[in-house]
Amino acid sequence: MIRMLRYVVAIGLIIFVINLAKIKNVKLKTVKSVLCVILSLIIINFPFENLFLKFNSPEQAFRYTATHCKIIKIVEEKNTALVIYEDNDSEAATLINKCDGKWKAPFWHNNQILSRLETHEIYLITKEKNSSNFYITITVYADTKSVSDNMGSVFEEYSRNDYYVTYVAYVEGCNENYIINIDDKSHQIDL
Repeated sequence: MIRMLRYVVAIGLIIFVINLAKIKNVKLKTVKSVLCVILSLIIINFPFENLFLKFNSPEQAFRYTATHCKIIKIVEEKNTALVIYEDNDSEAATLINKCDGKWKAPFWHNNQILSRLETHEIYLITKEKNSSNFYITITVYADTKSVSDNMGSVFEEYSRNDYYVTYVAYVEGCNENYIINIDDKSHQIDL
């Protein structure tokens, strides 16, 4: 319903642009036309209603914006939840925020770092806004025996195949010196 309202407003702006033909001042007509087209594109492409809508669960909030994606795992914490999902055969993650006991669909892109360790393991860090807390997912080789960090975080396995295992953890209160341990090798990760 609200998505439809977004499209109706954009179409209304486009109709307004068409009616600008009655204005005699060419400069004024051009400025108003350009502004209306830009506003229409913003309204269609940015889900401004996500600033106001609240949901009962992180899954409902995620489903509002990504109906076609398959949820793999949800890691729920006190103020946020990390939704790990599959979209067109690729894995991704997004942060859902909690506000006044309800969950809010994402409006803007998350602050994320995707990188690879020198031993070729891939990690994704998704940072909470205005916090030293973050989620980390790390994909390691299937023969890896242990994954830990210097913050005492609990790494939970959520995906496994013959070659790789993927873990996720919530890291609290880490400002800069973050070290991840894979078996007996330590890796410094820049935040």
